[in-house]
Amino acid sequence: MLIVKPILIDPTKLPADCEVWTSGDVTLIRGDCLAVLPAVSGVDAVVTDPPYGMGKGDWDKNIPNWLPLIGEIPTACFSGVIGMRDYPTPDWCGAWVRLASTQRNGKYRGFNNWEPILFYNIKRLNNDTISEPNRHENTGHPTTKPTRLMERLVEKMPGCVVLDPFTGSGTTGVACVNLGRKFIGIEISPEYFAIAKARIIKAQQAKAEMLVA
Repeated sequence: MLIVKPILIDPTKLPADCEVWTSGDVTLIRGDCLAVLPAVSGVDAVVTDPPYGMGKGDWDKNIPNWLPLIGEIPTACFSGVIGMRDYPTPDWCGAWVRLASTQRNGKYRGFNNWEPILFYNIKRLNNDTISEPNRHENTGHPTTKPTRLMERLVEKMPGCVVLDPFTGSGTTGVACVNLGRKFIGIEISPEYFAIAKARIIKAQQAKAEMLVA
C-alpha cells in the first residue's frame, strides 16, 4: 500500500519567472531545477534523465550540479555510459538493456546496447536491469525515453510521489499518470514544458476514458 504524502511547493521560494501548472495529480514547474528544487518537498522518489553534456541543445552543454539538492530521497537517474564518471559513486548501478539496438557510442564507434541507471539512497534492488527496445513517441525532444521503460523504472521506486527535475517532453510524467502515481516535473525549456503539458493531458484523458469504458 502506498502512503500518499502531501506535495508541498513553497511559492515564496520559487523564482519570480517560474510558471506552475497543475492538473489532477500532476504539477509541472517551468524553471531551472537548481532554483526550483529548494521550494519542493513531500517527494518520495526521483526518476530523471538529466543532461549528459553532449551538446544536443543549449540545455545539454554541461551537467548541472543537481544531485546534492536531492538529499536523501531515493533517486534513479540515467547518465550515459561516458557520463557515469561525472557522478558520485552510486549505491547501486542498474542498466537499461536496449533490445535490438544498433546505436554506436564512443570515439571508437563500437556498439553499446545498454545504458547505466544510477541509484542513490537505495541499498538493494532485486532486479537491476530493464530490457526494453528503444521505441518511443516522436515528441520533438532528441533524448526521449520509451514510456514503458520509464513505467518500469518508476515501479522500482518507493512511495507515491515522483519528482523529475529534468522533465523534458514529459515521459516520466506520462508513466506516473499511467501508474496512478503523483508527479512533480521541472523543465527549464518553454518549448519542452508545453510538450510535456500536452502529453500529460493526453495521458490523463486516455486514462479517464479507460475508467468509464
